[in-house]
Amino acid sequence: MWFFVIVLYVGLSFVGAMLFPPFLICLYMTEGNLNTCSIGLWGNGYKDDNDPCEDRKWKQELTDAQAQCYLDRYSDLETAFGSNLCKAKIHWENYGIFEGRNSDC
Repeated sequence: MWFFVIVLYVGLSFVGAMLFPPFLICLYMTEGNLNTCSIGLWGNGYKDDNDPCEDRKWKQELTDAQAQCYLDRYSDLETAFGSNLCKAKIHWENYGIFEGRNSDC
C-alpha cells in the first residue's frame, strides 16, 4: 500500500512539473528565488533579501542617482524606505523590475 502511495506521489510531482513548466523556468532564471516565482507566497531560502548593499551580488545594480530617482518617482517607496538608497536598490532588484517600475529620472 505504501509503495503505491509513494509511486503515485512521485508520479504526480513529475506530471505537475511537466504541466506547469513556467515555474521551473522561473526558478532557473531567478537562481532559485522562490519568493519571486511564487508571487511572494514562499520565503526565499537561497538569498537573504536584507543582505547589506556592500556585500551583495547584484543582477542589475542601480547607481545611487538611479536609486534616488526610483524613490522620488514612487511615493509608496519613499514612505516605506525614506531616503535609504540601499533598501531602494534591494526593492528594485527583488520587486521593482518584475512590477515594471521605472528607475529613470
